[in-house]
Amino acid sequence: MTQNKNKRVIAVTGGIGCGKSVVCNLLSRYGDVLSCDEINREMLLDADYIRRLKERFPEALINGTPDKRALATLIFNNKEKRAELNAIAHPEIMKRLLKKIQEASSDLVFVEVPLLAGTDFAKLFKEIIVVHADEYVRLKRIADRDHITKAEAQKRIDAQNTPLVFSGAITYYIDNTGDMETLNNNCKNTIEIIQRRIL
Repeated sequence: MTQNKNKRVIAVTGGIGCGKSVVCNLLSRYGDVLSCDEINREMLLDADYIRRLKERFPEALINGTPDKRALATLIFNNKEKRAELNAIAHPEIMKRLLKKIQEASSDLVFVEVPLLAGTDFAKLFKEIIVVHADEYVRLKRIADRDHITKAEAQKRIDAQNTPLVFSGAITYYIDNTGDMETLNNNCKNTIEIIQRRIL
């Protein structure tokens, strides 16, 4: 992506259960925040997108409506289905994301991107914030959030077990293992580093 010269666009990524959304909520004090998950939720209300899901994944729809839990269970247990869904969803998410970036009012824009490493999304960003949390914390967060067992949560972590290494991009790290006060300080420190860096 050729970034808007007046905007600094930074990806926020990390493994499932690391707390990317919580970090983005704190970062919203400093700029606009966009979310690929939110865009995906918008797409699940789009008739044309639902039709494509029905053609490929009829078992993940209930009464013609996509069931997020059924869809998640399907893709986290089947690598081929996951790749097939990504091939459908990612181009549409990217198209909508680029439009939202252009429409953002702030000069600083953070974009929450769950799947960044090894995807075309990685090519969009010169700067990336990687959110980290210890695995035992991630397991509990996923199990509590999605009302699943820790064994099922482990499957979801393993399904996204891609090294978060980004060549050619400036990478910052925020640890989200501790309490909210510690996380808030970690975010503030990262923002200070970003603000001091001149691209």
